[in-house]
Amino acid sequence: MPIYKDENTNTWYCKFYYEDVNGIRKQKMKRGFKLQREAKEWERNFLESKALDVNIKFKNFVEQYYQDISERLRPNTICNKKFLINEKIIPFFGEMILSEIKPVHVRQWQNTLLSYTDDNIESYTAFHILYYTGIRTGELLALTWKDIDFENQTINIDKSYHRIEKADVITKPKTPKSIRTIMIFDYLAEIIKKYKDTLYKPNMNDRVFLHTHRFLQHEMTRIAKKANVKKIRVHDLRHSHASLLIELGFSPLLIAERLGHEKVETTLNTYSHLYPNKQVALVEKLQTLVSN
Repeated sequence: MPIYKDENTNTWYCKFYYEDVNGIRKQKMKRGFKLQREAKEWERNFLESKALDVNIKFKNFVEQYYQDISERLRPNTICNKKFLINEKIIPFFGEMILSEIKPVHVRQWQNTLLSYTDDNIESYTAFHILYYTGIRTGELLALTWKDIDFENQTINIDKSYHRIEKADVITKPKTPKSIRTIMIFDYLAEIIKKYKDTLYKPNMNDRVFLHTHRFLQHEMTRIAKKANVKKIRVHDLRHSHASLLIELGFSPLLIAERLGHEKVETTLNTYSHLYPNKQVALVEKLQTLVSN
């Protein structure tokens, strides 16, 4: 790692060659380091971020990600992404080796954020259901206790809630395919049970959440402010669920069924921007087939 001293400014700089993701050899130079070791560390981190390897620190991988999106996204979009990642993700994952990050670590990180909702068990439960099922807000607010089957761990979706001229209105779902039964897992079922236990003798025909869309919007604003993160729409939790399923490798058809999309094309058109990221994994698996 060649490090040089600039006698004119009494500072250090590094100058070296590296290969980009396309295998093209390029030169890099960075000036202005007060100490020699700072220049060495910067060079080492830069080379790690450029390496086609998952055995690098997460923070160095993020730097590579920033450079990648710098040519594809608008400046304000990049700024928002950097704020969220630097404030809420880097502090937890920054020093971890990328290949060593496991689902349990992601869960631990999620818990550090979800604890911001635990002061209101109703919104805590509502947002968990939205995130882990992908149902629409209207479908959530129309749920009654008879729609939730704790024994079989399913949620029945067959209606939607609206507030029209100061009156609660229950209608049929958005499309025929919106009528569906969604399976849930132990973690989510336990959250819903704990919420139900706080209610006084809930009737099976009672709505699970006796609020309107405005309550969820208010809670989202309050929680985002408390957690010091950018506010998102309540509906964006549906997109978050779809993104999660895509990352976990589930097929568009299965995702379309869970979201209640009328056609699988709707799923593909809405989330097509997430699928190119899976191309590398696809090619790697094909290469494994012919290499064995």
